[in-house]
Amino acid sequence: MFGYLCIDKFDPRHTHAPGLLDRCVVMDPAQLVDFHASFANLMDALLTLFRISTGDNWSELMSASVRQPNARPEPDPADGTYLEYGGALLKQYNSTGDMKWLIEARSVFGGCITTQELTALKDILSCQFPDADTGECVGTCGKAHVGYVIFTVFLCMSNFILLNLVMAVLMQELQNAISSSEKKSSKGLNMLMNVSNATSKWLKIAEGTGTDDQKSSYSEDKSSQKSVDDNPSKSHESGPAAKPTSPIASSRRGVGGGGTSPFAKR
Repeated sequence: MFGYLCIDKFDPRHTHAPGLLDRCVVMDPAQLVDFHASFANLMDALLTLFRISTGDNWSELMSASVRQPNARPEPDPADGTYLEYGGALLKQYNSTGDMKWLIEARSVFGGCITTQELTALKDILSCQFPDADTGECVGTCGKAHVGYVIFTVFLCMSNFILLNLVMAVLMQELQNAISSSEKKSSKGLNMLMNVSNATSKWLKIAEGTGTDDQKSSYSEDKSSQKSVDDNPSKSHESGPAAKPTSPIASSRRGVGGGGTSPFAKR
């Protein structure tokens, strides 16, 4: 279907058909598609389909694939039919190279040139890829209904696939970002929980409101401290030996306590 598209960079003459013009010379230059949009080989065809799927100027390709011929003029009876008149103009351009003959021929074959017209003008027009069996060339006109259906179905399917692909990539990246953020926040939260638990444990021990093990250890510490406070003699006994009492101090105790001092006799 896309083999008849005429690109903007074409060879007006071909080595396999010397003396003949390429069929695309009859096309208006404004109707030629970009040379990247070619189905001449598999690689160019795949790139063109990818271009259509991304929506890059796909309407130009669709317009080229559904192009229809304009109304053919009625030339002067002396010039014969429009095919004879147009063929004579193309021969004049081929022999002289004067653009005025080509412009006049384009006005005769406006819009596009059909396969039947191209067959009738095979002595002056050729194509880059003629049929391998018959040697005939396909016209530059398209098939309107087929072109619209193919472009509509292909665009819907390609956009649906690309949209799902893009959404899948975005969702995966979002999930990875959320997982990474949760890991970082969980580390900080665990550290805060550990500090909080340790602080709460020490506060409970200090207040005597901890667990049973904490309470028992805390009560044992308190009871041992209380026994030391209630029995100071034990602590003195276990402490260093008492200092000897001086004579003056003992004599004073004797006087105060009713004892007889050696100085009392005097």
